[in-house]
Amino acid sequence: MLVNIIIGVLVIGLTILIHGYGTIYWIKLIRKKYKKKTTKSLSKKIVWILIYSAIIFTFIKFCRMFIAILIQFSVKNKTNQPSS
Repeated sequence: MLVNIIIGVLVIGLTILIHGYGTIYWIKLIRKKYKKKTTKSLSKKIVWILIYSAIIFTFIKFCRMFIAILIQFSVKNKTNQPSS
């Protein structure tokens, strides 16, 4: 059981790192693209990108969680069936 907890913590940490680097990448990309624009319009663009990224990542997490629940129920139901 301790191994499962350690693996879970590592996967969560990896997910946080991927999201962090993705956000940094988006911000750098937008800054390069809108270098000549004013700071106010750049700030608005960055905020909207962060909002959309958070929505997309949350949707992906919900899909992953739903798939994991379906797999867990299907495995649990198969193992609990009496043998004939």
